[in-house]
Amino acid sequence: MHNRPKPFLAHHKFDRHFQLSMVILSWIVIIWGFSPSLLKYASGELPAPPLILHFHAIVFFGWLILYTAQSFLIRTGQMAKHRKLGKLTAIWAVLVVVLGIATAIIMNQYKFDHGREYEIAFIAVPLIDMVIFPILIVAALYCIKDPSFHKRLMLIATIELLGAGFGRALGPIFGPFFGRMLGDNLFSFWLSVFLGGYIMVLIAMIYDLATRKQIHKIYFIAMPFVISLHLACAYLFKAPFWPEVVRQMIGR
Repeated sequence: MHNRPKPFLAHHKFDRHFQLSMVILSWIVIIWGFSPSLLKYASGELPAPPLILHFHAIVFFGWLILYTAQSFLIRTGQMAKHRKLGKLTAIWAVLVVVLGIATAIIMNQYKFDHGREYEIAFIAVPLIDMVIFPILIVAALYCIKDPSFHKRLMLIATIELLGAGFGRALGPIFGPFFGRMLGDNLFSFWLSVFLGGYIMVLIAMIYDLATRKQIHKIYFIAMPFVISLHLACAYLFKAPFWPEVVRQMIGR
């Protein structure tokens, strides 16, 4: 007889501590990645950004606040409040996508108009985030009755939003390192921008292995999809035709 696969343990006594660590790490990435630019805007070193950037920041930080609150409610066993707040979280995810796309376009118009046209190719990163994030959120909502699937999909979705933060925080370190190792190509860009998020997912997979003696299958379903789109993003960033496409996209 074939041994049946061992059922995945939905809950473990250390889960609440692990979830808290992921929340803290997410905040560290965002503060580390975006604080230099925010300080430059505040000091006047950079021209005042478009108003939409402020709304984008509110919505994005709002998502992290909601994710933090949801993690706290789970940690304290307040599941009824967690489910109730989940409705707002789903609505907020729509705001994240709408403002994410709008901000990417308007901010790249701003960069182009202020002599930073060399930066506009990077729009590929926030746009691909806005493709992957809602797909993961819809999948998480579909799996809402299975906590083991739901919370891992929510984690991967939140990590996806950290891509720009990781790029800003670790790009100056990873960029030269992978540039020397691999050359100036799509693979060095891909790793420079997205490796930080992959490390977070790898930590989550190792946690599963340590606490359940197996890795949840959602990682083997979601991550190939995520990585393939990240590679497509890196291809666009390096493609000679992409800057002209972006100029048409932003009307410049």
